Amino acid sequence: MDLDRLFGEAQDQDEGSYWSAHSEQDRTIKAAESIVAGLREASRKFGISGVIVEAADGRRVQVFRLTAVQCVHRSAPGTISAVFRFCWIVALLDGLAILGLSTADYLASMIPARAARGPRGPAPGGMDRRP
Repeated sequence: MDLDRLFGEAQDQDEGSYWSAHSEQDRTIKAAESIVAGLREASRKFGISGVIVEAADGRRVQVFRLTAVQCVHRSAPGTISAVFRFCWIVALLDGLAILGLSTADYLASMIPARAARGPRGPAPGGMDRRP
């Protein structure tokens, strides 16, 4: 195969086409207005692009893995009911969603808490295990 000749005779290709990326607005789900089935559907629809979940207090997180279950709870829809190391549990209209956070989102969510207690001060309840 004569690659030099082929490269020399190369011509520009047409512009082609592609699927445009979904906008951030399209991927944003307000937890206070969502039901379990809707959140699951959005997660499947946007797949590798991830879903952006907005809590009632305005905090937003991009989620690539989530679990949503129908259940009775006492939290107001959109409330972040619990925060663990790499996940949030958020109340929906008809259940709860467990949102898996990326490392970057986890670290960003910790900045206000660390600033409030100082660089080496203990966490509330003595749960801080940092050296």
